[in-house]
Amino acid sequence: MNNKTKVEILIFCHNFQRRLCWVLSSIHQQIDNPLDIIVNISSLGNNGNPTTESVIKEYDDKLKIKHTVFKHKRNLQYPSLIKNIQIAQSSAEWILCHSCDHIFHPHHFKSIAEYILGKYKGYDKCLSSLDNIHLELKASNDLIDKNKDKFYIENAYEKAFNCTHLEIPERYGPGGYIIFRRQAVIDKNSGKYCTENHDRNLFRRGMRTWSDLPFREAMGGTKSQKWPPMVGINHVRDKELGYHTEEQR
Repeated sequence: MNNKTKVEILIFCHNFQRRLCWVLSSIHQQIDNPLDIIVNISSLGNNGNPTTESVIKEYDDKLKIKHTVFKHKRNLQYPSLIKNIQIAQSSAEWILCHSCDHIFHPHHFKSIAEYILGKYKGYDKCLSSLDNIHLELKASNDLIDKNKDKFYIENAYEKAFNCTHLEIPERYGPGGYIIFRRQAVIDKNSGKYCTENHDRNLFRRGMRTWSDLPFREAMGGTKSQKWPPMVGINHVRDKELGYHTEEQR
């Protein structure tokens, strides 16, 4: 019987399958991880090149992966509503929301385990990562292009870390990263990450990725921790282009 504490990682992916391979590789390459990790990837069916399904198949013998498929492209506008479904179907003690372009340090889960199995074992608010490294856009694209035919990337974190870092005024954690107890969401927020009206209103106001901020407030706030820094593989954003791109990333 597996008595390890379960942590389910929720990852939303649309046309980011190449970067997703780096994230999954980094999860598989964790050192001294005492947690039972489940990865739950949400995406449109048959999306991307390679497709999400083909990426998951490559990791069948490496990771525990679930695939939450949504049928309609309009669901891309409301990713927080997909998280509602994933949380409701999860049996994990802890939920970790993560981006599909941030690579985990090899000791990441060993580090967070010291917190969630220790002094934060019954914590009813949110935890987040304080530190993060961002790669320059050209370095990011070169890294992905050089390995675009690989589903599994050996030494993923080291390869990414050794690329040119983006100089930013101060280091900060990835905005999409947040970890919390599933039971605390049930007790404090009716088991939901976001209400349907709230998510749709945020979208109409041009705040498509801000649903996590009201969620953190509903949970009573977020305590950031200085865990080993993740590496963010940069990419062009719609707001920088001025239009929505379906480019494979």
